[in-house]
Amino acid sequence: MAAIGIVPMLAATSWAEAVETGSELRAADLLALQGRFDEFSDQLPDPARLGSDRIVAFEEHDHFVYLTARKGKALTRRLLYLKPGVFVVDEFSAAGAEDEARRSLRVVRVRGSRKEARLDTKTIEAPPAIAEVTATAGDKTFQLQLPASPDAAGTIAARSANGNAILPRRLLPAGVMPHGPAGVRMIERWDASYRNDRRPPWDKGFPSSHLKAAVERGAVKRGRTIVLGCGTGTNAIYLAKQGFNVTALDVAPTALARAQSKAKEAGVTVRWLLGDVTAPPADLKPFDFIFDRGCYHGVRRSNAQGYVKALKQLSRPGTRVLVLAGNANEEPHYGPPRVKEDELRGDFSAAFDFISLKTIRFDPTNPKEKGAMAWFALLQRKERK
Repeated sequence: MAAIGIVPMLAATSWAEAVETGSELRAADLLALQGRFDEFSDQLPDPARLGSDRIVAFEEHDHFVYLTARKGKALTRRLLYLKPGVFVVDEFSAAGAEDEARRSLRVVRVRGSRKEARLDTKTIEAPPAIAEVTATAGDKTFQLQLPASPDAAGTIAARSANGNAILPRRLLPAGVMPHGPAGVRMIERWDASYRNDRRPPWDKGFPSSHLKAAVERGAVKRGRTIVLGCGTGTNAIYLAKQGFNVTALDVAPTALARAQSKAKEAGVTVRWLLGDVTAPPADLKPFDFIFDRGCYHGVRRSNAQGYVKALKQLSRPGTRVLVLAGNANEEPHYGPPRVKEDELRGDFSAAFDFISLKTIRFDPTNPKEKGAMAWFALLQRKERK
C-alpha cells in the first residue's frame, strides 16, 4: 500500500463546498452525518449535503453505514461510516465525461466534542486497483476491499478486539437496500436463514427442473441474464454453465458470500450484487432474460407495484421473464405464499405478454414427496406502442 500521512483538519467551508473546491472536509459536517448514521432512519440522507444530486447505493447496519452518491458523471463518492466515529471517504472525480476519473481515498477519524471537534485523516496516495483498508473503530477492526471502479461496491469484514469475526467478509450494496428500523430487521431475518451453513427450505441445492426444461427446449435464449432473489446461487451457476452471461441479485449478504464460493468452485463467472429486487441498481442495463424462482410471490404481498416497476426497469421489448410462484389453487397448509391467477395477470399484463401460464409443482427436496403447487409464468416484454 502507498504512503499514509496524518493531517488534522479544521476547514471553514462546508463539506459540499469542500468537495467542489478540493479543500478539506469540515469536522462539523462529519459530526452531523455521524449523528444521522448512529440511528436508523426511513429517510435517505440528503444528497445535497453530500455535494451530490442522488444516492445510488445505501445500507444501514449495526456495525456500519455505506452509501454511494453521485453528481452527474463528474463525481462519485463512496462513504463508509464505521461505528463508532470513523469515516472512509473514497472519491472519484473527472473534469469531463470522457476524462479518466481521479481517485482520492481517505480514512477520517472524528475526535473531540461537537463544539471542539477535529478530523484526523490518513490519505492513501495513489490507491491500487483494489485498495485494502484496515481501520479500527472502538474495539472493532474493519477490513475493506474497495475497487478502483466507481461502479463496483467492494467488500467489508470486521473482527472484535479478541480476534473473533463479528462480521464475516461480505459484499457491500450495489443499490439502495431496505432501511430504517423495519428494513434493517427484514434484512436480518432473511440473512439469518443462511448463517451457520443453514439451508432454508426454499434453497433446494440443485437447479430448478422447470428452468432447465425451459433452457433445453429453447424457450429462453442465452444472453444477458439476471436472477432475482438468487440465494446461494444454484440457478445462477447453472445458467452460467449453460453459456448465459449472468448477474444475480439478493438481499442476504451471507447467501451471496456462499454463492461466490460455489461459483469459484464450479469455475464459472457470475456478477453477484447485494440489493433489493424492488429497487435494483440504477445503472444496470436491460437484460435479455430474467429468472425468478420464489421471489415475486413473497414480495408482492407488501410491494407488488415496486416489483413490477423493477421488472420493467430491468427489461426491454422482447425480454423474456420466467417466474415460478406459489399457486393459490392449493390450500396453503404448507410451503410458499400463494398467488391467484387474476392477481398474477393483473400485476404483469400491462407491460408483458403471457407466452405460457400453467400449473406445476415446485421441486421437492425429497423426491419421494410432492412439491407445493406453483405457477410457471413465461412472460415477454411488450413492444412499445
